[in-house]
Amino acid sequence: MTTVNQSLATLPTPFRALCVGATAGIGQGAAEHLSAIGPNSHVVIAGRNVQAADAISNSAPHKNIHFKPLEVVSMKGVKAFCANVADELASNSEQANEVWGPAEPGQKRKLSALVLSAGFLSTYRITTDEGLEKGMAASYYSRQLIIRELLTLGALKDDAIIINVLNAQVGDPSGKTVVFDDMYLKNTSILKAVGHLMSTTSIMTQDFAIRDREQGGCRTFIHVYPGFVKTNIMNNKDSKVHFFLRPLLYLSSFFNAGVAPSVQTGFMWQGAVEVRKKVVDGDASRSWSMMDAKGNEYDKPEASEEVRQKVREHTFEAIDAATAK
Repeated sequence: MTTVNQSLATLPTPFRALCVGATAGIGQGAAEHLSAIGPNSHVVIAGRNVQAADAISNSAPHKNIHFKPLEVVSMKGVKAFCANVADELASNSEQANEVWGPAEPGQKRKLSALVLSAGFLSTYRITTDEGLEKGMAASYYSRQLIIRELLTLGALKDDAIIINVLNAQVGDPSGKTVVFDDMYLKNTSILKAVGHLMSTTSIMTQDFAIRDREQGGCRTFIHVYPGFVKTNIMNNKDSKVHFFLRPLLYLSSFFNAGVAPSVQTGFMWQGAVEVRKKVVDGDASRSWSMMDAKGNEYDKPEASEEVRQKVREHTFEAIDAATAK
């Protein structure tokens, strides 16, 4: 059986990756696997926890993980962050060389992988200063903005892997669980809002992939369900859902439930590398994938052009309105 290290070793180097929401949990596990590729791999983790990021960077055997601060609930901040990343990738400065490694002769540095796992949970609606629901801003809008900006700025390689870590199992690309009459979720229950979030993520994953392929790209877009992963959510006092989940989380901890992030991201990367190879080699009929916790693909339908257009138009209308405030 092929190990995750063997799978990742097949990827072309130098390998540069940006992992957003990677100071803990799945994001951290994803970043550490990429770091282990070798000294010719360069990983940037983005988030808020500086102390956690320092610990992750210091423990990397090849000293190839660097940290950039990012508050994902601010669309203005996210857009500025993407511009900074693109500028640094194009720069020949000492700082850029330290973070991303030296550019290949005559070539511009670009990202080989983008992993998005940042999020925020709450039991009631919280509105950001930019007018977005906070959970959607962190778990959805920021992710779509990062993908759009990095594509527009030419910061992603033509054969890059873009991974959204959320819940492809629940996500329904048909649009049946999308709340089209309340896209800002101002009057929608938590249960329906969760289904909306997962489904719009699946739909946008497909939309980016379809449009990328139409434009001649061969990037791989994946929405993955990580399963029940052991994380430090017990220590996250920022999330109001913490209070309600506390009994369940204590029980799961007592019975040692959940899978270690490093194990789960190993499955994820093995599946992602396999899908990417099919896409790059021209052996895949599509360049998107809905993936389960073991790195296997769900049999999900493709969203109609009408559904994709409705979700895309709302998504970027909301993002652009937020950045204009």
